[in-house]
Amino acid sequence: MTGMWNTSWIKGREWTQPLLWSGLGIVVLLCYFGVNQNTVYLCDECYHGPRIGYFLEGDFSRKGDLAMLWGYHTIIAIIMALIGGESVEAARTISLMGATLVPVLVYFLSLKRGEGAEAQMKAAIVICLPMVFTLMFYLYTDVWSMGAHLAMMLLLFSGKHKWAAVVAVLAILIRQTNMIWVLYAAVLVGLIFWKDMLQKYDLWKRRNEVIGKIWPYALVLMGFVFFVLWNGGVAHGDRENQSSVLNPTNLPYLLVSIGVLFWPIVIDEIARRRPTRDEIIKWCAIWLCFMGISWVFRHSEHPYNGAGVYFYIHNHLLYFWADHPGGRCMAAFALGVTTIFLCRGRYTMNPYGWLYVISILSVVCMPVVDSRYQMSTLAMLIILRQMRCSVLAYANIVWLLGLSLIIMSYMLNYTAIL
Repeated sequence: MTGMWNTSWIKGREWTQPLLWSGLGIVVLLCYFGVNQNTVYLCDECYHGPRIGYFLEGDFSRKGDLAMLWGYHTIIAIIMALIGGESVEAARTISLMGATLVPVLVYFLSLKRGEGAEAQMKAAIVICLPMVFTLMFYLYTDVWSMGAHLAMMLLLFSGKHKWAAVVAVLAILIRQTNMIWVLYAAVLVGLIFWKDMLQKYDLWKRRNEVIGKIWPYALVLMGFVFFVLWNGGVAHGDRENQSSVLNPTNLPYLLVSIGVLFWPIVIDEIARRRPTRDEIIKWCAIWLCFMGISWVFRHSEHPYNGAGVYFYIHNHLLYFWADHPGGRCMAAFALGVTTIFLCRGRYTMNPYGWLYVISILSVVCMPVVDSRYQMSTLAMLIILRQMRCSVLAYANIVWLLGLSLIIMSYMLNYTAIL
């Protein structure tokens, strides 16, 4: 598959790929040592760190108000017990090692949909996303949650549905919100087999095959329903603030984020081919829709998005966009970039490329507006999208990495979190 990716720029410059990963490796090491100069828990680490400590001591009683289940904490506690680690640095190191699997998973997922240069570029883009890069050095479940989701999708695209369902259980044990992606996988598998069977006119004859492909995901879905009924809700703890309600503000916040993060790619695509008059009209109509959505849902009423919760960087960004005239102008421009990014993109999951819309709408299911909830969605958009391997694609990686380092500096100096 050649797609829209033009690898001619890479030819003769193959040295850029090892140079890219060597540079990223050096930056990761420097950030790792910088973060571990301070062994004080940062924000939500004060919940995750002690939970790991309780498990190391053999205390599995329910403590604290963590909304997620204990998959992440149990795995890290088991590894720490095996290696004899007890410090914050040891726990963070294990967490970082698990997070480094994310670019590997992105690479192999992208390789199924394009060429090697494309896959490496996408892996670098995903790992440099600010919400991914900054959190992988800390005791946060988010990067591991995304990694488990990507592993499930890799097994799904490989046709290993039973193993995909097993990994789906692990993903849910790390974060219950991954159930959205299990449902996504079940719908995708069902649509693919339904279309294939209709084309061959043997729907009834192949019913056992269909059931065999879908039942693993159905079993996971049933198990999750039983858990919710037994638990009295999706959240394990902090149920007052983590209730199962929709927060539509997540959608415009994601749309603005796409424009801010990926504008170099959009410039590259416009420079490659000028838009037609019909395209411009379509873009304007969609942009106006995005503007309407962002205006109607610009405020979040969730307590964690309250005016006094300033240790979350995303709250600063949210209020700047919602209430400041300059912020609204910047958001309008970012939404324009997002419009072009989504409309110009080709998605390689044919004939169901339109399913990428589900990955965008999935953020609405989150009760609180938070940049961390965008990680899996952004990763899927990059993986499924065809892109050109160009100088500006590399520039996008530099832009993302620069944002990540600025945010990390702010986090270390002001004890804030993205």
